[in-house]
Amino acid sequence: MALYLRGDMGEAKHTVAVPMTGKELLDDPKHHGGVAPSWNALGLVTRVGTLVTDKAGKINADIVVPLAWDAGPQDWGGVVLAADPYNAATGQKVLDAMKAKGWLKGNVTDLPTNRLESENGELLIDAPRDTMVLDTPRTAGGYAPEGGKIAAGPVTITMDRTFATVWVSSLDDQPIQRSSRMLIAHLTDLQNTGERFGEKACQTLLDWGKLPYLVRDGEATMSIKLDGAKAAHVWAVATSGRRVAPVDATLKDGTLTVPLKVRGPQGAQLMYEVQVER
Repeated sequence: MALYLRGDMGEAKHTVAVPMTGKELLDDPKHHGGVAPSWNALGLVTRVGTLVTDKAGKINADIVVPLAWDAGPQDWGGVVLAADPYNAATGQKVLDAMKAKGWLKGNVTDLPTNRLESENGELLIDAPRDTMVLDTPRTAGGYAPEGGKIAAGPVTITMDRTFATVWVSSLDDQPIQRSSRMLIAHLTDLQNTGERFGEKACQTLLDWGKLPYLVRDGEATMSIKLDGAKAAHVWAVATSGRRVAPVDATLKDGTLTVPLKVRGPQGAQLMYEVQVER
């Protein structure tokens, strides 16, 4: 809700299009395994999409990778790559074209190792480190395994015990470091009692299980750099938003440190409310 409905994460500035006619969509065998190309992971870096049109003219995209286009010669506009869009190697050619245009300065995207950074720098998927980082002005955090660390703008998170997805969102439309009210989420793993899967990756559900819910116990530490903070108060809250218990957080030299523990005095703690006095 914060990233997309509220718009905390900005859209990519550029577009890659795979244009084709309706006939090519139905008849060309190149994409019979699916319309999305195998390099669709670049959709985490910039906007990537398929354009089906029988109308000749310029394509509203920065990079164009035509399937074949049987409607005749085209003035495509943008950068045109003479490459089969359904060849796995084309993804690297698209990435090289973006770098050649200077659109990815400092960007760490590397397709062979599956490191993907959005061109606005707000999302990083780092498969070798098994981490995801969200770094926007009003929402910051990410996922990391036990012992992992996330640094996102004014926010630093360490996963002290077990893997987790942890983030903080400003609730008053101010950037995190100037926000007076924030929400922290600390999510490990939640399953029904008796829920069973066919494999460790939990892709095949064998039994839905039943209530009560079971939450994996875990701990993490979040530090937030705050501008002009005189005091800060933190509460564990229920998913309804009701305050459950105060949390012993510390504010020192402008940095608020919040210990996050799933095991709380009244059951599992997944979310926290933060209020800052200035």
